[in-house]
Amino acid sequence: MYAGQTRLEDIRLDDLPKLSWLDMSLVDAGKVNKVLLRNMPTLNMLHIEPTAGGNDADVNHRTNMGDDALRHVDTFKNLGTFEMRFSKITDRTLEKLKDLKRLGTIDLDHNDITDAGLQHLRGLDRLLFLNVYHTKITKEAKADLMKTIRERRQQREGK
Repeated sequence: MYAGQTRLEDIRLDDLPKLSWLDMSLVDAGKVNKVLLRNMPTLNMLHIEPTAGGNDADVNHRTNMGDDALRHVDTFKNLGTFEMRFSKITDRTLEKLKDLKRLGTIDLDHNDITDAGLQHLRGLDRLLFLNVYHTKITKEAKADLMKTIRERRQQREGK
């Protein structure tokens, strides 16, 4: 489902049990007030980025979407790609990602996440790409996380 270049205000995207990907890129950031994402057990890719995305100097155009919109993200057990750029998610959402063992890509550019929240991702052995540009996460914390994941993957594979 592609909802880009759409003026979404209060929407509920729930009870879509066969949806495999949801792309909300180019959504008018000022018009997304309340979004609820739930009951999408087959969702494999979630991409959310407002129209202002890509302009590092204009972080005021972040979506209003944050932890509340993603309060059910931990039920998306098939999620392999989670991209929520220029949003207002915090460490609370990172904690909900910890049991999504299929995650291979996480892009959280321009969000309010910290080193403490990053610790919740330590068990994601399939994680290969992590973008935390313009967050409060240090280079050291990201490097440590990726090293831990790589070591766990190698142990599991017997290397």
